[in-house]
Amino acid sequence: MAVMESLALNKQKRAGEARSRAGLTSIALGVIWFVSGVMYTVMCISLNVGAGRFLIAFGAILGGIGLIIRGLRQIQAMGNRRV
Repeated sequence: MAVMESLALNKQKRAGEARSRAGLTSIALGVIWFVSGVMYTVMCISLNVGAGRFLIAFGAILGGIGLIIRGLRQIQAMGNRRV
């Protein structure tokens, strides 16, 4: 009986570690998308100062924010389960 309980706890621990890694990966990708979107937007604005038209990379910026929030929620959910 103790062996089965130990295996179940080990399986839960590995699943929790995988979710935590997934959360960190989501945050990292979100930061990359967000920074890329901001950099692209700044570049477009600086290249078209006199023209009055420029592109704002809303998709990359908002997508990055969404990934960061998803990753934070995944990590927060793991913290709540460990308590």
